[in-house]
Amino acid sequence: MTTNILAPASDELHTILTNQRNAFLQDGPPTLEQRRADLKKFKSAMIARRKEIEEAINSDFGHRSRHETAIVEIIGVIEGIKYLSSNLKKFMAPSKRKVALHMRFGTARVEYQPLGVVGIIDPGITQSIYH
Repeated sequence: MTTNILAPASDELHTILTNQRNAFLQDGPPTLEQRRADLKKFKSAMIARRKEIEEAINSDFGHRSRHETAIVEIIGVIEGIKYLSSNLKKFMAPSKRKVALHMRFGTARVEYQPLGVVGIIDPGITQSIYH
């Protein structure tokens, strides 16, 4: 008899993803201010859980230096958050497109909108569920 040890975690992840998708459909795409606030919360969470992240990576790599982890993993993510936060308005701005000659009095642009919710599963995270 085989049992699926992933079923409880799979059901939990499916529930989380479904709840996030429903919230996205109800609330619509986040505003610039909401996105900046989310990035700020993410940055704070990374900093607050720095030691836990270092310990998890240390256990995965086996005696990896905390300093190396901080430089390679944590600071890289923090700098990415800073970059995204400062450039978010530009990334969200519509971009102009050329129109055909016979439509010369018209204008065209692309307005970028998120399409929904994405679930990312990391083997390190799923491994920690069972320990």
